[in-house]
Amino acid sequence: LPPPEASNNPAEPYVVHQRWEVPILVDGAPGFVAGDHVWFPRPSSTPFLLAALSIGVVALAALFSRWWRTAAIAVAGAGVAAILLDTSGYVGRSAASTSNRAWEFAYPILALWALGWLIVQARRRSPNPTLAMVTAGLVMLLIGGVLRISVLSRSQVFSTLSPSVSRWCVSICLAVGGALTIRFLVFLATLLATPIPPRAAHDPLAGGTPT
Repeated sequence: LPPPEASNNPAEPYVVHQRWEVPILVDGAPGFVAGDHVWFPRPSSTPFLLAALSIGVVALAALFSRWWRTAAIAVAGAGVAAILLDTSGYVGRSAASTSNRAWEFAYPILALWALGWLIVQARRRSPNPTLAMVTAGLVMLLIGGVLRISVLSRSQVFSTLSPSVSRWCVSICLAVGGALTIRFLVFLATLLATPIPPRAAHDPLAGGTPT
């Protein structure tokens, strides 16, 4: 909620306390930390969620087209770029150890590996979606999207990127991750629902005898 003083214009930032100072000692010398206490309005997440839905629908349509292999590479590539950019912005602001900051790239690198495998499978003309597709999709959907979804409605974003760039990265991850995951799950459901044809009567493994 905005402070009472900002109720007349809640869509604009409001300086609650101007020029606060906290005295400190630096190597025995007096100093101070200063700043302003500013209230920022929370953005609406609706435009970014609608954008994610729109992008996801377009991506899903492409993944069900005859060019689905090329579409999978393009869709996954956009997601990999988004999750790598968002992770870089987050790590850039982090004060964690080098090893912990490097670990933040584990899932984006997994998505990058899945993208590479999608490219290989496209060159081999794989007839069906594979685990590479759902791997990339789940990483982007869950790690780049769901776990970062609060970015869409926070007034301040922990990142070296601008808040709008971070929000677009999350929206893209939600869209393409969801599309890739749904495409694979539809294929899997179709595969499981397809009955296995019975063995021919003359097949020795079926126990029958030639007629």
